[in-house]
Amino acid sequence: MTAQPVRSPWDQTFRDLVHAARHDVLILSPYITRRPLEMLQTALERQNRQDAVTVRLVTNLSASSLATKSLDTGAILDTLSRLPRTSLTHLPGLHAKVYVADEACAIVTSANLTDGGLFFNYEFGVRIDEQATVREVRKDAEGYASLGGEVLREELVELDQAARALQRLRDQADRQISARLKKALAQQSSRAHLHLLRIRARGRTTHGIFASTLLYLLRRGPRRTTDLHRVIQLMHPDLCDDSVERIIDGVHFGKKWKHYVRTAQQHLRRRGLVFHERGMWHSTASDRRRD
Repeated sequence: MTAQPVRSPWDQTFRDLVHAARHDVLILSPYITRRPLEMLQTALERQNRQDAVTVRLVTNLSASSLATKSLDTGAILDTLSRLPRTSLTHLPGLHAKVYVADEACAIVTSANLTDGGLFFNYEFGVRIDEQATVREVRKDAEGYASLGGEVLREELVELDQAARALQRLRDQADRQISARLKKALAQQSSRAHLHLLRIRARGRTTHGIFASTLLYLLRRGPRRTTDLHRVIQLMHPDLCDDSVERIIDGVHFGKKWKHYVRTAQQHLRRRGLVFHERGMWHSTASDRRRD
């Protein structure tokens, strides 16, 4: 495998990756700000490939990121305008920072697509040029992305308006902390959170999301139910609220989201896609591959 260390600052390495793309740039980054997006836009425009290259941005549109400006929705909207083949996916719990150009190059790093990530922070990563490994990195990154929800432009416009409102309230709260402002900030955060839940739910049920996630995890090896619960809650914190109990006729039956996971497990087992053996859940497909 051909791999090289990527040290800070790595803005030129990022430009080189974009220049290498002929068809597709895939970016997974929890935080995204304007300057690196403008670098991406300029790099493609100078090569006259802004209409030819597909750009896929995968991020976590959390209310806290919107409020603190660590995720610049206005800059993403500008990118959608300047690079018309750009799409945006919301994936709660995303922490990976992965950058892939076609099957030519991949960078796996600690750095977000932000000014700090590219220029100022002490980050570290590796650049991979060996095609088979790049394909494997892309496959895993696309697997993560498939668990999220696509954000349409009109939805992003609404989120940008919500972000601006959150930022104004946060600035006011920073200047003059009061119970009234704290309550307004919490209410606006709740509205943004509900909007993101609607994006996640469009065309997909909670059952469907959990079923896809179970298959994704089990294809990488068998797991116990307790381990599946732990990882699923980390991957989908917005769907795994421990404060919500399943109650039937006044009797508590545990966390509601765990009931949904159990229902998805049984559904997949009935379809022959997974099986349970010796306390472990297995993917039928991965078991066949080992045979």
